[in-house]
Parts: sequence; structure tokens; C-alpha cells
Amino acid sequence: MRRFLIRRAVFSILTLWGVTILVFVLSRLGPDPLLVYVRDATYGISPETIAALKEKWGLDRPLVVQYVKWVGALLRGDLGESVGAQRSVVLIISEKVPATAQLAAIAWVIATVPGVALGVLSAVKRGSVWDYTARAIALIGQATPPFWLALVMILVFSVQLDWLPSATRGDAQDPFFTRLRHYIMPALVLALGPWAAYMRLTRSSMLEVLDTEFVKLARAKGVGNTVILWKHALRNALIQPLTVSAAVLASFIAGAVFVETVFAWPGIGRLAVQATLDNDFPILAGVVLMFGVGYLALNFLADLAYAVVDPRIRYS
Repeated sequence: MRRFLIRRAVFSILTLWGVTILVFVLSRLGPDPLLVYVRDATYGISPETIAALKEKWGLDRPLVVQYVKWVGALLRGDLGESVGAQRSVVLIISEKVPATAQLAAIAWVIATVPGVALGVLSAVKRGSVWDYTARAIALIGQATPPFWLALVMILVFSVQLDWLPSATRGDAQDPFFTRLRHYIMPALVLALGPWAAYMRLTRSSMLEVLDTEFVKLARAKGVGNTVILWKHALRNALIQPLTVSAAVLASFIAGAVFVETVFAWPGIGRLAVQATLDNDFPILAGVVLMFGVGYLALNFLADLAYAVVDPRIRYS
């Protein structure tokens, strides 16, 4: 178990180092972020002022020196300052994290619990009406474009029926259930595709386990169907959904970009879109780096989870 965790930790650290290199290189491939805001022809700023600003931002140094300085600041928890807002990037991102985290958590629950439950039901009722119905719904869920679904839901439930608010997160002073209405459509749009993936993956895993020899032997010995299903089959079948669960949650955080844009959700995804439009590279680099760190952390937690579930991985 210790060797397994050490290998995963080393791999995560090396991957994170690669992410920092990639983020830094991509942030330097575009135009000089300083020149987006200070242009001689428009603002009449002298070359001396531009040189002073470049020195302030460290843009006058070689790329290797800039990278080493940037990584050193990252290790101290400093992501720099926004070029446009002139505020700390860490402070700006921290203000947006709660909105995205809450939306992702709700969507993850909506996707995971019904998805796994229907996958188990579909496998146990193989060939029945329940099985065909669940598979058909899952196919529709995976084939439906999220951005189209978001627009249709706004048109139907907000414009025509006036049941749900079409945008924003709601006022902090509103009652809990009033604010909860703002989460319904964004969370459902985020959860539909992963829910379908969970359902199909759990069904295939359950069918594979139910057809194994040890399950047939347990049935031959007279073990009850409930014990076989919950104690033997489900525990082994959950390994693949657990492997995917961290990636699903990470995809919620990254996939919230279009959902937050459509629903005007004040989260990290909308911040990333606005930073892209403003060419605010410090914020964009900070958001991308945060996505990378979150993805690696969640995958490491998934490694821990299926190491606990499967002793073969734990002792490998």
C-alpha cells in the first residue's frame, strides 16, 4: 500500500511540474499581455513607462528566469496580479471557487447516485423493460449537447413556464429553497452526460462480475441473491466507476466554463472566459493551473479509493 501511494504521489508531482511548464509556455506564446493594455498610439505612454512596467512584471527577463521566478512565487502561494484588475490573482480566484465548487458537488451527486443505482438495476434486470428504458435514456443523455440542453431548458422552464430562474446564483439574503432553484438547471445540465456514463459503466461492470465463476459458485452454494449482489458483485463492480468518479468531478469543474457562461454563474469558468476575452494572462494561467492541480488531486483520491476497494491494487 505504501509503495503504491508513493508511486502515485511521485507521478502526480511530476505531472504537476509538467503542467506548470505547459501553462507558462502557452501564456508566453500569445501577444505580450502588457501591450494589450498599454499602447503608445492609444494612450500616449512613453517607451520609458512601458520599459518600467515590463520590469515591474518581469517581462524584460529571459524566459527561463521568468519561469523560475514564477514557480518560486507559486510555491509561496503567489499567482501574481491581474493585469486588468490590478488585484491578487489568488484573491480573485478564491472569490469564485465557492460558486463553482457548490455547483460541481451538486451535479456530482445528481450524476453519481442515480447513475450507479440505475446501472445496478439495469444489470440485475437484464433484458427487461427496466433495462431497455435505462439504456435508452443513457444513450439520449450521452448524445445530447450540453450547450443545446442549457438553452432549451432556459427557453422552456424560465421563459415559457416561468418555473426556474434563468441565470445568476441568487442573492445571499434569499431563503435557502429560493437560492436552491438557481442550482437546478445548471446542475442538471452538468450532470446529464456523466450520469449516462455512470449508468452504462456500472451496468457493464455489474454484468461482467455477475457472470464470473465465483458468483456462480456462490449461487451453487445457496448464497442469497441479496448477499451476492451487495457484498460480492457490487463491491467488485464499483472499481471502474470509482476510477471514473474523480475524472467526472474534475470535468465538472472544467466543464463549468460553458455552463457558467450560459447561466451567468459567478464561478471560475466564467472568470476564465472573461480573462480570455480581456487577455488577462495571470488570471487565465492561475485558473488553468488550478484546474490541473484539482484534476491531479481528485485522481489521487480515486487511486486511494479503489486501492481500498480492491486488495489486488493495495498490495501490488
